[in-house]
Amino acid sequence: MERDAATGGLFRRAVRRVGRGVAFVTGKPSWDAPPWARAVGRGGQRAGSWARAEKPKAAVLLLTVVATAGGGVAFLRWWEHRPKPLTVAWHLVEPEATRIEEKVRPRPLRLEFEESVAPLDKVDKPITSGISFEPQSSGLLSGVTGNGGAKLDGVWKWVSDRELTFTPRSDWPIGQKVTVRLAKKGLVAPHVRLAQYEAPFTTPPFEVRLADTQFYQDPVNPGLKKVVATFGFSHPVDAASFAKRLKLRLVPSDKEDPPADYDAQITYDKWKGTAYVHSASIAIPRHDATL
Repeated sequence: MERDAATGGLFRRAVRRVGRGVAFVTGKPSWDAPPWARAVGRGGQRAGSWARAEKPKAAVLLLTVVATAGGGVAFLRWWEHRPKPLTVAWHLVEPEATRIEEKVRPRPLRLEFEESVAPLDKVDKPITSGISFEPQSSGLLSGVTGNGGAKLDGVWKWVSDRELTFTPRSDWPIGQKVTVRLAKKGLVAPHVRLAQYEAPFTTPPFEVRLADTQFYQDPVNPGLKKVVATFGFSHPVDAASFAKRLKLRLVPSDKEDPPADYDAQITYDKWKGTAYVHSASIAIPRHDATL
């Protein structure tokens, strides 16, 4: 013990001597507290005096501060771990052209979602609100609207928790540009946020194709030669309109003979989805020719 005390005394004397040496060289430094530090000190002294004089009030204030700080921490934790909305992407599948048959059965428009979005109590039930059609050009959807937009009579239905369809009661209007708009509330489950709330599409256009052509020679009358062409349509064709637009012209390859126009006889199948065009009897040209 005495040895430790002696060692400590020697250390202190050495420190004092070093201090005097530094002071001899640089002088004695001094420090004056800044105004804000002195103000904080005075405030702390007054707060301490008030707390000692008003112990019940000081205790209540301390508890309030602690509770407020604890509540702030709890709020931050809740905010970080709160349930976040599920953002779901979806795409629209345009309807195909309706098959031409005796009973019209329009193909549905389909909205396909990447996650489960339908309210469970709405699956396999018709939807009467929260989704609508809007024409992209005025006058296109003659009488075709939806909820507040264009009227296209039909049924929206959740066929599963990820697929919503629209089936019109009559066939789709031909080649019209339409936008589907989805409501932000009421259509999908409350916790779901969609990546988009509208999508454009075009109803099936009218299309015509030359399905087949044949050069025909009558087996009984060899002199009767003609061309038979078969046309297919995506929708029942208007006979008068098709006949007006059809022309048969024979063009010789040698360019010596002039082109010749031929009359046509047109017949249709039961639903006017197919047309059979028969040319008048053709005189065989001297060289190859194209009709």
